Amino acid sequence: MLYCDTTKTWMNGAVLYDIGNWIPAVLTPLLDLDISVKNKSGLYVADLDLMLHHHWVLDKEVYSHERLRVQMAAVLVIAGATSTRPGALIGSLCYKDVEFHVFRPAPGSRRARVGLVVKLTKIKRSAGKSRPKKYGFHEEDTLLHDPVLYMESIAFADMAFEALKDPEDIYHFVIPPGSDRIILSWKPEWRDRPIFRALQGRGNNVGVALDKALQYKTARDCLIGLGRAVGFEKQLEWYDLRRGSGKKLHKALKPEEANQSMGHTLGDTTTYVRFYTTDFIEVDFQEIVFGSEPQRDLIHLMGRLLRNGDAPTRLTDEQKMEINLDPKLSKMRQKRDRVRAEIRKQGWTDKTAKLHQLGRRLLGRHNSYHRQAESHRKRLHDQRLSQAIQEFHALAHGEEIRRQLNGIRPSENELHQLRMNLVRELALLCKLRESPRRRQAENDIDGLIKHIRNRHAKRNAIPFHCPYERCSGIVAGAVYFADHCKRQHPRD
Repeated sequence: MLYCDTTKTWMNGAVLYDIGNWIPAVLTPLLDLDISVKNKSGLYVADLDLMLHHHWVLDKEVYSHERLRVQMAAVLVIAGATSTRPGALIGSLCYKDVEFHVFRPAPGSRRARVGLVVKLTKIKRSAGKSRPKKYGFHEEDTLLHDPVLYMESIAFADMAFEALKDPEDIYHFVIPPGSDRIILSWKPEWRDRPIFRALQGRGNNVGVALDKALQYKTARDCLIGLGRAVGFEKQLEWYDLRRGSGKKLHKALKPEEANQSMGHTLGDTTTYVRFYTTDFIEVDFQEIVFGSEPQRDLIHLMGRLLRNGDAPTRLTDEQKMEINLDPKLSKMRQKRDRVRAEIRKQGWTDKTAKLHQLGRRLLGRHNSYHRQAESHRKRLHDQRLSQAIQEFHALAHGEEIRRQLNGIRPSENELHQLRMNLVRELALLCKLRESPRRRQAENDIDGLIKHIRNRHAKRNAIPFHCPYERCSGIVAGAVYFADHCKRQHPRD
């Protein structure tokens, strides 16, 4: 990093070759560096289970704060399942990097399924680039290495969930129609705070720091102490766990998947890993590493694109007004309008202005300003719509959680109501004429109702006279008849 900061570039092959020769030839005798071959042993699942059992059942070590014991178990399990570098977890993982996804119950069950998505952003650079990685975890019967259990415990200890106070609430959520999941929301003040945090104070005043992350040295010391308590001959290090689980991953995964999980991007799969693999690694790591009951379908669900049928598709009038009030857009339009006023001052129309040299020049300026204004308006429109969609998804799950915690759940009669609406729209369609058009498939009942109403009923409505006596009104079509009666004949 010193070389990068000084030269503003990464080391090339020639520089690396020189440094590789300089270290053994100059630095080693000068600083008496250790040149012994390092024992690169692996810490495997059986060893990890032995350590976790000792950690929870047999350990006599007194931690300054038991929060550290829970954090160590969580780090051991997640690092062991993913074979990730310890630095990506310790000291860098914040609440905003973790999501709890609640899905519909599995067939034959009434309890919601919960998945955990962990996004690691502090990834070792390769070719000057660092690419975040996402992992999906599920609950499992072997509670000893259940990452969902540990992460839920830490989150509830911090009271970091927005509106949630008891873990049982999570499993009673009902996924509303039109959505495939609910993502639990964090309190805004907790999003940027680290999950694995350091301790502060001494003696009886020791406590958990609010914003200070757990230091790598502290976690390393705990790992060494645990290894010694279990009785390992070797002084344990985090990379022992990475090697052990990494070996199992390489046996079970395709080379490109294993390289992505391990963070290795050199070799024949470099291009695939860099350009063609998704950020979410769709692999049940717990099944592979721990031999847990597979839940590959849940991992697949967590990796799919987030969807909610109620997301906005167009801007509201207020949002459009925000765009029209944009200062830069207003200046562009003012320039355009001033040129238009000059053309009118000359008594010209667009057609007659083309007959004069000055008129052609003014028209050119007007059209140029108009194109600039429209281009900027469209850019603002797209940005504002994208922002509205992101804001919707950011708030939709929290709103659904608050509704359900207040006892307002998706009604079991919603499907029946949708069915009745569909019957009405289809009955109305039977009375209308249809013109040939390309058919477009609808994937859900909401979309089908909207399709019938918008594409068939409204567009092909035939105007007719109101059948009520003494009413001479003309109704635009059958779909408007109910509104007409409500306004004109409320007592009839």
